Amino acid sequence: MRPTKDAMAYSSKSLAIRLLNRLGSPLKAAGFAPRIDGERILAKAQRAHGAPTELEPLSAEGLNVRAHAYDTEASLSLFGRLIVQRDLIRCVTNQLGFEQAYQQYPEILQERIEKPLFIVGLPRSGTTLMQRLMCCHAGARYLPFWEVHEPVPRNVTPSPKDTRRRMRAGRNAVWQLNSVVPDLRGVHAITAETDPEECLYLFLYTQLLPDGFDFANLPTYWRWLDNLPDRTAPHRMLARQLKLLQWVRRGQHWVLKSPVHSARLPELLEVFPDARIVFMERDPVQSVASLCSLTALMWSVLSEDVDLNAVGAYVLDVAEQSRRVTGQALRNLGPDRLARVAYSELVKDPIGVAGGLYERFGYDRDQCLEGSMRNFMAANPRNKHPHHNYHLGDFGLDVETVRARLAPWGIPSAVSDGLPQIAI
Repeated sequence: MRPTKDAMAYSSKSLAIRLLNRLGSPLKAAGFAPRIDGERILAKAQRAHGAPTELEPLSAEGLNVRAHAYDTEASLSLFGRLIVQRDLIRCVTNQLGFEQAYQQYPEILQERIEKPLFIVGLPRSGTTLMQRLMCCHAGARYLPFWEVHEPVPRNVTPSPKDTRRRMRAGRNAVWQLNSVVPDLRGVHAITAETDPEECLYLFLYTQLLPDGFDFANLPTYWRWLDNLPDRTAPHRMLARQLKLLQWVRRGQHWVLKSPVHSARLPELLEVFPDARIVFMERDPVQSVASLCSLTALMWSVLSEDVDLNAVGAYVLDVAEQSRRVTGQALRNLGPDRLARVAYSELVKDPIGVAGGLYERFGYDRDQCLEGSMRNFMAANPRNKHPHHNYHLGDFGLDVETVRARLAPWGIPSAVSDGLPQIAI
Protein backbone atom coordinates (compact mmCIF):
# COMPACT_ATOMS: atom_id res chain seq x y z
CA MET A 1 0.00 0.00 0.00
CA ARG A 2 1.38 3.43 -0.94
CA PRO A 3 1.51 6.08 1.78
CA THR A 4 -1.55 8.29 1.84
CA LYS A 5 -1.21 12.03 1.62
CA ASP A 6 -1.78 12.30 5.37
CA ALA A 7 0.84 9.66 6.10
CA MET A 8 3.40 11.60 4.11
CA ALA A 9 3.05 14.43 6.61
CA TYR A 10 4.69 12.14 9.14
CA SER A 11 7.47 11.24 6.70
CA SER A 12 9.31 14.53 6.08
CA LYS A 13 12.64 13.12 4.89
CA SER A 14 15.49 14.93 3.21
CA LEU A 15 15.86 14.81 -0.57
CA ALA A 16 18.90 12.55 -0.21
CA ILE A 17 16.90 10.00 1.81
CA ARG A 18 13.97 10.11 -0.62
CA LEU A 19 16.32 9.53 -3.58
CA LEU A 20 18.00 6.67 -1.72
CA ASN A 21 14.65 5.05 -1.02
CA ARG A 22 13.75 5.12 -4.72
CA LEU A 23 16.53 2.60 -5.24
CA GLY A 24 14.89 0.22 -2.76
CA SER A 25 12.27 -1.35 -5.04
CA PRO A 26 14.62 -2.20 -7.97
CA LEU A 27 17.25 -3.51 -5.54
CA LYS A 28 14.65 -5.68 -3.81
CA ALA A 29 13.33 -6.94 -7.16
CA ALA A 30 16.88 -7.85 -8.18
CA GLY A 31 17.54 -9.59 -4.87
CA PHE A 32 20.13 -7.08 -3.66
CA ALA A 33 18.22 -5.28 -0.90
CA PRO A 34 20.05 -5.53 2.45
CA ARG A 35 18.63 -8.31 4.61
CA ILE A 36 18.04 -7.96 8.34
CA ASP A 37 19.59 -11.20 9.55
CA GLY A 38 20.06 -11.83 13.27
CA GLU A 39 23.03 -14.20 12.95
CA ARG A 40 24.93 -11.81 10.68
CA ILE A 41 24.18 -8.90 12.99
CA LEU A 42 25.46 -10.86 15.99
CA ALA A 43 28.65 -11.81 14.13
CA LYS A 44 29.30 -8.17 13.16
CA ALA A 45 28.62 -7.01 16.72
CA GLN A 46 31.04 -9.59 18.11
CA ARG A 47 33.73 -8.37 15.72
CA ALA A 48 33.04 -4.77 16.74
CA HIS A 49 33.13 -5.76 20.41
CA GLY A 50 36.48 -7.44 19.91
CA ALA A 51 36.27 -10.04 22.67
CA PRO A 52 34.94 -13.62 22.69
CA THR A 53 31.64 -12.86 24.40
CA GLU A 54 28.21 -14.42 23.93
CA LEU A 55 24.73 -13.02 24.40
CA GLU A 56 22.40 -14.56 26.93
CA PRO A 57 20.43 -17.26 25.05
CA LEU A 58 17.13 -15.40 25.44
CA SER A 59 18.65 -12.19 24.04
CA ALA A 60 20.10 -14.14 21.12
CA GLU A 61 16.70 -15.67 20.41
CA GLY A 62 15.04 -12.27 20.71
CA LEU A 63 17.52 -10.80 18.24
CA ASN A 64 16.70 -13.47 15.66
CA VAL A 65 12.93 -13.06 16.07
CA ARG A 66 13.12 -9.27 16.03
CA ALA A 67 15.46 -9.15 13.03
CA HIS A 68 13.19 -11.51 11.05
CA ALA A 69 10.16 -9.35 11.89
CA TYR A 70 12.01 -6.25 10.70
CA ASP A 71 13.00 -8.05 7.51
CA THR A 72 9.56 -9.43 6.65
CA GLU A 73 6.88 -7.33 8.41
CA ALA A 74 8.03 -3.74 8.84
CA SER A 75 7.86 -2.67 5.15
CA LEU A 76 11.29 -1.11 5.53
CA SER A 77 12.57 1.35 2.97
CA LEU A 78 16.17 1.05 1.78
CA PHE A 79 17.13 3.80 4.24
CA GLY A 80 15.19 1.95 6.95
CA ARG A 81 17.06 -1.28 6.27
CA LEU A 82 20.43 0.44 6.50
CA ILE A 83 19.44 2.21 9.74
CA VAL A 84 18.02 -0.94 11.34
CA GLN A 85 21.12 -2.95 10.48
CA ARG A 86 23.42 -0.31 11.94
CA ASP A 87 21.38 0.19 15.09
CA LEU A 88 20.93 -3.50 15.82
CA ILE A 89 24.70 -3.97 15.58
CA ARG A 90 25.18 -1.06 18.01
CA CYS A 91 22.58 -2.46 20.42
CA VAL A 92 24.07 -5.94 20.42
CA THR A 93 27.60 -4.54 20.82
CA ASN A 94 26.43 -2.64 23.90
CA GLN A 95 24.87 -5.76 25.39
CA LEU A 96 28.04 -7.76 24.74
CA GLY A 97 29.81 -5.10 26.80
CA PHE A 98 27.43 -5.81 29.68
CA GLU A 99 27.94 -9.57 29.39
CA GLN A 100 31.73 -9.27 29.34
CA ALA A 101 31.66 -7.04 32.43
CA TYR A 102 29.62 -9.61 34.36
CA GLN A 103 32.24 -12.25 33.49
CA GLN A 104 35.18 -10.04 34.50
CA TYR A 105 33.60 -8.70 37.69
CA PRO A 106 31.04 -11.21 39.03
CA GLU A 107 30.62 -9.06 42.14
CA ILE A 108 28.58 -6.67 39.99
CA LEU A 109 25.60 -9.01 40.21
CA GLN A 110 25.70 -8.79 44.01
CA GLU A 111 24.71 -5.11 43.85
CA ARG A 112 21.33 -4.23 45.37
CA ILE A 113 18.90 -1.93 43.60
CA GLU A 114 17.09 -0.30 46.53
CA LYS A 115 13.94 1.83 46.39
CA PRO A 116 14.13 2.67 42.67
CA LEU A 117 11.66 5.33 41.60
CA PHE A 118 9.74 4.59 38.40
CA ILE A 119 7.61 7.19 36.61
CA VAL A 120 4.99 5.49 34.46
CA GLY A 121 2.09 6.52 32.27
CA LEU A 122 1.23 6.93 28.62
CA PRO A 123 3.25 9.45 26.58
CA ARG A 124 2.29 13.13 26.95
CA SER A 125 0.91 12.54 30.44
CA GLY A 126 3.70 14.52 32.10
CA THR A 127 6.17 11.67 32.61
CA THR A 128 9.12 13.52 31.09
CA LEU A 129 8.59 16.69 33.12
CA MET A 130 8.08 14.66 36.29
CA GLN A 131 11.25 12.64 35.75
CA ARG A 132 13.36 15.71 35.04
CA LEU A 133 12.09 17.44 38.15
CA MET A 134 12.67 14.36 40.33
CA CYS A 135 16.20 14.12 38.95
CA CYS A 136 16.97 17.55 40.42
CA HIS A 137 17.49 15.71 43.73
CA ALA A 138 21.21 15.52 44.56
CA GLY A 139 20.94 11.78 45.23
CA ALA A 140 19.08 10.89 42.03
CA ARG A 141 20.87 8.40 39.78
CA TYR A 142 19.59 8.64 36.23
CA LEU A 143 20.66 7.97 32.66
CA PRO A 144 21.70 10.94 30.53
CA PHE A 145 21.56 10.20 26.81
CA TRP A 146 25.33 9.92 26.36
CA GLU A 147 25.45 7.19 29.01
CA VAL A 148 22.47 5.22 27.76
CA HIS A 149 23.82 5.50 24.19
CA GLU A 150 27.00 3.65 25.24
CA PRO A 151 26.42 2.39 28.78
CA VAL A 152 29.56 0.37 29.51
CA PRO A 153 32.88 2.24 29.73
CA ARG A 154 35.87 0.71 28.01
CA ASN A 155 37.54 -1.69 30.44
CA VAL A 156 34.38 -1.22 32.58
CA THR A 157 36.19 1.34 34.78
CA PRO A 158 35.40 4.90 33.65
CA SER A 159 38.11 7.46 32.99
CA PRO A 160 37.79 11.19 32.15
CA LYS A 161 39.08 10.49 28.63
CA ASP A 162 36.59 7.69 28.01
CA THR A 163 33.72 9.70 29.47
CA ARG A 164 34.54 12.58 27.10
CA ARG A 165 34.61 10.10 24.21
CA ARG A 166 31.20 8.69 25.11
CA MET A 167 29.80 12.21 25.51
CA ARG A 168 31.02 13.12 22.02
CA ALA A 169 29.42 9.95 20.65
CA GLY A 170 26.16 10.89 22.39
CA ARG A 171 26.20 14.41 20.94
CA ASN A 172 26.80 13.00 17.46
CA ALA A 173 23.94 10.54 17.86
CA VAL A 174 21.54 13.32 18.94
CA TRP A 175 22.62 15.46 15.98
CA GLN A 176 22.05 12.57 13.56
CA LEU A 177 18.65 11.76 15.07
CA ASN A 178 17.48 15.37 14.87
CA SER A 179 18.75 15.58 11.27
CA VAL A 180 16.77 12.52 10.23
CA VAL A 181 13.70 13.27 12.39
CA PRO A 182 13.60 17.07 12.81
CA ASP A 183 10.03 16.93 14.15
CA LEU A 184 11.22 14.91 17.14
CA ARG A 185 12.18 18.11 18.99
CA GLY A 186 8.51 18.95 19.31
CA VAL A 187 7.62 15.48 20.60
CA HIS A 188 10.52 14.49 22.84
CA ALA A 189 13.53 16.82 22.82
CA ILE A 190 16.81 15.07 23.68
CA THR A 191 19.94 16.63 25.12
CA ALA A 192 23.06 14.51 25.14
CA GLU A 193 24.74 15.47 28.38
CA THR A 194 22.31 16.71 31.02
CA ASP A 195 18.67 15.68 30.97
CA PRO A 196 17.65 12.16 32.02
CA GLU A 197 16.62 9.80 29.25
CA GLU A 198 14.36 6.78 29.16
CA CYS A 199 15.49 3.32 30.20
CA LEU A 200 13.73 2.05 27.05
CA TYR A 201 17.17 1.92 25.42
CA LEU A 202 18.37 -0.68 27.91
CA PHE A 203 15.52 -2.98 26.87
CA LEU A 204 16.59 -2.52 23.25
CA TYR A 205 20.07 -3.79 24.07
CA THR A 206 18.74 -7.04 25.56
CA GLN A 207 16.38 -7.50 22.56
CA LEU A 208 13.51 -7.79 25.07
CA LEU A 209 11.55 -4.61 24.43
CA PRO A 210 8.08 -4.92 26.00
CA ASP A 211 5.06 -4.80 23.78
CA GLY A 212 4.19 -1.80 21.73
CA PHE A 213 7.08 0.65 21.80
CA ASP A 214 9.44 -0.43 19.05
CA PHE A 215 10.28 1.70 16.02
CA ALA A 216 8.32 -0.33 13.47
CA ASN A 217 5.33 -2.64 13.23
CA LEU A 218 6.67 -6.00 14.45
CA PRO A 219 3.67 -8.17 15.41
CA THR A 220 5.53 -11.51 15.25
CA TYR A 221 8.18 -10.25 17.66
CA TRP A 222 5.61 -8.83 20.06
CA ARG A 223 3.71 -12.15 20.09
CA TRP A 224 6.94 -14.01 20.79
CA LEU A 225 7.75 -11.70 23.69
CA ASP A 226 4.22 -11.85 25.07
CA ASN A 227 4.31 -15.66 25.09
CA LEU A 228 7.60 -16.06 26.96
CA PRO A 229 7.21 -18.49 29.88
CA ASP A 230 8.83 -15.93 32.17
CA ARG A 231 7.21 -12.53 31.65
CA THR A 232 9.64 -10.97 34.13
CA ALA A 233 12.60 -11.63 31.81
CA PRO A 234 12.80 -8.08 30.36
CA HIS A 235 12.83 -6.45 33.80
CA ARG A 236 15.23 -9.04 35.23
CA MET A 237 17.65 -8.14 32.44
CA LEU A 238 17.05 -4.47 33.21
CA ALA A 239 17.95 -5.08 36.85
CA ARG A 240 21.24 -6.73 35.82
CA GLN A 241 22.10 -3.72 33.66
CA LEU A 242 21.28 -1.26 36.43
CA LYS A 243 23.57 -3.17 38.81
CA LEU A 244 26.51 -2.61 36.48
CA LEU A 245 25.70 1.05 35.91
CA GLN A 246 25.34 1.55 39.66
CA TRP A 247 28.64 -0.27 40.27
CA VAL A 248 30.34 2.14 37.82
CA ARG A 249 28.72 5.32 39.20
CA ARG A 250 26.62 5.43 42.34
CA GLY A 251 23.71 7.53 43.52
CA GLN A 252 21.27 7.31 46.40
CA HIS A 253 18.37 6.01 44.31
CA TRP A 254 17.46 5.39 40.68
CA VAL A 255 14.92 7.63 38.91
CA LEU A 256 13.71 5.86 35.76
CA LYS A 257 10.86 6.23 33.32
CA SER A 258 9.55 4.74 30.11
CA PRO A 259 6.11 3.98 28.66
CA VAL A 260 7.15 0.32 28.40
CA HIS A 261 6.60 -0.08 32.14
CA SER A 262 2.86 0.55 31.94
CA ALA A 263 2.11 -2.71 30.13
CA ARG A 264 4.43 -4.72 32.41
CA LEU A 265 3.89 -3.13 35.80
CA PRO A 266 3.18 -6.43 37.65
CA GLU A 267 6.49 -7.79 36.39
CA LEU A 268 8.31 -4.58 37.34
CA LEU A 269 6.96 -4.82 40.89
CA GLU A 270 7.98 -8.47 41.14
CA VAL A 271 11.57 -7.75 40.07
CA PHE A 272 11.83 -4.51 42.10
CA PRO A 273 9.72 -5.31 45.20
CA ASP A 274 10.48 -2.02 46.99
CA ALA A 275 10.00 0.22 43.94
CA ARG A 276 8.21 3.54 44.30
CA ILE A 277 5.75 4.35 41.51
CA VAL A 278 4.66 7.76 40.26
CA PHE A 279 1.71 7.12 37.97
CA MET A 280 0.94 10.06 35.67
CA GLU A 281 -2.58 10.42 34.33
CA ARG A 282 -3.97 12.71 31.66
CA ASP A 283 -7.11 12.81 29.57
CA PRO A 284 -6.63 9.64 27.46
CA VAL A 285 -7.76 11.48 24.34
CA GLN A 286 -4.66 13.68 24.56
CA SER A 287 -2.33 10.79 25.38
CA VAL A 288 -3.63 8.53 22.60
CA ALA A 289 -3.50 11.27 19.97
CA SER A 290 0.07 12.10 20.93
CA LEU A 291 1.18 8.46 20.96
CA CYS A 292 -0.38 8.00 17.51
CA SER A 293 1.61 10.95 16.23
CA LEU A 294 4.86 9.73 17.79
CA THR A 295 4.34 6.18 16.47
CA ALA A 296 3.59 7.42 12.96
CA LEU A 297 6.63 9.68 13.08
CA MET A 298 9.01 6.91 14.15
CA TRP A 299 7.60 4.23 11.82
CA SER A 300 7.76 6.61 8.86
CA VAL A 301 11.49 7.12 9.39
CA LEU A 302 12.03 3.47 8.48
CA SER A 303 9.19 2.88 6.04
CA GLU A 304 7.52 4.61 3.09
CA ASP A 305 4.37 2.58 3.75
CA VAL A 306 2.68 3.77 6.94
CA ASP A 307 -1.09 3.29 7.23
CA LEU A 308 -2.33 5.89 9.71
CA ASN A 309 -5.55 4.01 10.40
CA ALA A 310 -3.48 0.96 11.32
CA VAL A 311 -1.38 3.17 13.59
CA GLY A 312 -4.54 4.39 15.33
CA ALA A 313 -5.92 0.89 15.88
CA TYR A 314 -2.57 -0.36 17.15
CA VAL A 315 -2.03 2.54 19.57
CA LEU A 316 -5.52 2.22 21.01
CA ASP A 317 -4.90 -1.49 21.65
CA VAL A 318 -1.60 -0.67 23.38
CA ALA A 319 -3.20 2.07 25.49
CA GLU A 320 -6.10 -0.17 26.54
CA GLN A 321 -3.75 -3.01 27.50
CA SER A 322 -1.47 -0.63 29.43
CA ARG A 323 -4.40 0.91 31.28
CA ARG A 324 -5.88 -2.45 32.25
CA VAL A 325 -2.57 -3.93 33.41
CA THR A 326 -1.55 -0.80 35.29
CA GLY A 327 -4.90 -0.55 36.99
CA GLN A 328 -4.72 -4.12 38.25
CA ALA A 329 -1.12 -3.71 39.47
CA LEU A 330 -1.79 -0.50 41.41
CA ARG A 331 -4.63 -1.91 43.51
CA ASN A 332 -2.40 -3.22 46.29
CA LEU A 333 0.12 -0.38 46.56
CA GLY A 334 -0.22 1.98 49.51
CA PRO A 335 0.55 5.71 49.57
CA ASP A 336 4.14 5.05 50.74
CA ARG A 337 4.76 3.24 47.43
CA LEU A 338 2.40 4.96 44.99
CA ALA A 339 1.58 8.51 43.97
CA ARG A 340 -1.10 9.04 41.34
CA VAL A 341 -0.66 12.49 39.85
CA ALA A 342 -2.88 14.33 37.42
CA TYR A 343 -1.12 16.09 34.56
CA SER A 344 -3.14 19.23 35.26
CA GLU A 345 -1.92 19.32 38.86
CA LEU A 346 1.71 18.90 37.82
CA VAL A 347 1.45 21.74 35.31
CA LYS A 348 -0.26 23.98 37.87
CA ASP A 349 2.41 23.49 40.57
CA PRO A 350 5.33 21.44 39.24
CA ILE A 351 7.75 22.19 42.07
CA GLY A 352 5.23 21.65 44.84
CA VAL A 353 3.90 18.40 43.38
CA ALA A 354 7.24 16.83 42.44
CA GLY A 355 9.07 18.07 45.53
CA GLY A 356 6.46 16.66 47.89
CA LEU A 357 6.91 13.16 46.55
CA TYR A 358 10.37 12.75 48.04
CA GLU A 359 9.09 13.25 51.57
CA ARG A 360 6.14 11.01 50.86
CA PHE A 361 8.34 8.13 49.67
CA GLY A 362 10.89 8.40 52.47
CA TYR A 363 14.01 9.33 50.53
CA ASP A 364 16.85 11.32 52.08
CA ARG A 365 16.16 15.04 52.22
CA ASP A 366 17.94 17.39 49.81
CA GLN A 367 18.02 20.92 51.20
CA CYS A 368 18.75 22.35 47.74
CA LEU A 369 15.98 20.48 45.92
CA GLU A 370 13.50 23.34 45.60
CA GLY A 371 16.17 25.70 44.30
CA SER A 372 17.39 23.11 41.80
CA MET A 373 13.83 22.56 40.56
CA ARG A 374 13.30 26.31 40.18
CA ASN A 375 16.50 26.60 38.16
CA PHE A 376 15.36 23.75 35.93
CA MET A 377 11.95 25.30 35.30
CA ALA A 378 13.52 28.69 34.53
CA ALA A 379 15.86 27.07 31.99
CA ASN A 380 13.08 24.99 30.42
CA PRO A 381 9.96 27.12 29.80
CA ARG A 382 7.02 25.36 28.17
CA ASN A 383 7.64 27.14 24.85
CA LYS A 384 11.32 26.15 24.64
CA HIS A 385 10.72 23.49 21.98
CA PRO A 386 8.47 23.50 18.87
CA HIS A 387 4.79 22.82 19.48
CA HIS A 388 3.65 19.27 18.76
CA ASN A 389 0.39 19.14 16.80
CA TYR A 390 -1.67 15.95 16.63
CA HIS A 391 -5.29 15.06 15.90
CA LEU A 392 -7.20 11.84 16.53
CA GLY A 393 -8.97 12.12 13.18
CA ASP A 394 -5.67 11.65 11.35
CA PHE A 395 -5.63 8.08 12.64
CA GLY A 396 -9.24 7.03 12.10
CA LEU A 397 -10.16 7.64 15.75
CA ASP A 398 -12.63 9.89 17.51
CA VAL A 399 -13.13 11.11 21.06
CA GLU A 400 -16.09 8.83 21.79
CA THR A 401 -14.24 5.67 20.72
CA VAL A 402 -11.16 6.49 22.78
CA ARG A 403 -13.16 7.36 25.90
CA ALA A 404 -15.23 4.18 25.59
CA ARG A 405 -12.15 1.94 25.23
CA LEU A 406 -10.23 3.67 28.01
CA ALA A 407 -13.06 4.16 30.49
CA PRO A 408 -12.10 4.34 34.20
CA TRP A 409 -11.45 1.02 35.86
CA GLY A 410 -12.89 2.02 39.21
CA ILE A 411 -9.75 1.66 41.33
CA PRO A 412 -10.02 3.27 44.77
CA SER A 413 -7.75 6.30 44.98
CA ALA A 414 -4.77 6.28 47.33
CA VAL A 415 -5.19 7.68 50.83
CA SER A 416 -5.48 11.43 50.53
CA ASP A 417 -2.70 13.36 52.23
CA GLY A 418 -2.84 16.70 50.53
CA LEU A 419 -1.05 15.54 47.38
CA PRO A 420 -2.98 15.52 44.11
CA GLN A 421 -4.81 12.26 43.58
CA ILE A 422 -6.70 10.92 40.62
CA ALA A 423 -8.94 7.91 40.12
CA ILE A 424 -8.18 5.60 37.22
